Amino acid sequence: MFKIKEKKFLFIIVVSKTNFMCILRINKMNRYIYQMLLLLLFLNVNSILSINFPYGKCYSRNCISSPYFFQMDTVDDSKKLCWNVVANNNCQDNTQYDCCNVLMNVDKFVLPAKLNCSMRPISQVTFNSTVKRGGVYFDNYTDFAELRITAIRLNLQQFLNTKICVTLKDSCNISVLDFFTDDYGQNAYSPFNPDLHTCCPICTFLQSNVVPSPVPSPVPSPVPSPVPSPVPSPVPSPVPSPVPSPVPSPVPSPFPYCGNHVCDFDENLRNCPHDCNPVCGNGICEIAEDFSRCLQDCPFIGM
Repeated sequence: MFKIKEKKFLFIIVVSKTNFMCILRINKMNRYIYQMLLLLLFLNVNSILSINFPYGKCYSRNCISSPYFFQMDTVDDSKKLCWNVVANNNCQDNTQYDCCNVLMNVDKFVLPAKLNCSMRPISQVTFNSTVKRGGVYFDNYTDFAELRITAIRLNLQQFLNTKICVTLKDSCNISVLDFFTDDYGQNAYSPFNPDLHTCCPICTFLQSNVVPSPVPSPVPSPVPSPVPSPVPSPVPSPVPSPVPSPVPSPVPSPFPYCGNHVCDFDENLRNCPHDCNPVCGNGICEIAEDFSRCLQDCPFIGM
């Protein structure tokens, strides 16, 4: 009888130990499942944080950390957009990524785009009138699209003053300015360091001195200067000839013209530099000035 009780006791111990091990295994599985759920939640949150332009993993997104800006140049026939690369002399990045120095080596930038056109809406991309043969990609996703210009392989000094043009195909029934807009309707762009993707400052195009338009504005004809009246000749006489009176100065015309020292509404730095030449340091942010040209008159307002 004692042996039977001993066997029962051992059986109970064995069964209890087995159940305890099962409970331990279940707890370990629950811990692994919990960790997997946390990982999936983190990936999901990370993807949610990346749904806006530039649609990818990136850490430093402040525009002031870009060592260069894009300045709008011209829009031809509503299909061709051109811009110039200008220096950001006040580049600042207080983060650990040091984007002002990282982006000195230019290799990639992206532009947000619409889904209105075909899968391949880009006709060509040119750098200083030279067609770029490779490194041009148009990513067409479900909810957004973007143009990626890669394999640039220039340093900042080589990249500055470059004129870049993008031409849409005729099949795109949308203007190029409306086509390249972000989620907020702005003409934006983002430089990238393609190796780590730590720097992707999001900027908007600087406006040029001349407002871009599909139809060029007519150049106003100069107002003719008034012809001075001839001086009457003195009549010969034994009496000494009278001294001729001075010719009166012409009265300034009330109509605007180039040369009247006033930058009128139809004049700009290109068609009348004599009247529209900005003076940096006069405390006025004039038409042809911005913070990249004259920070003293046009202070930078951060994003």
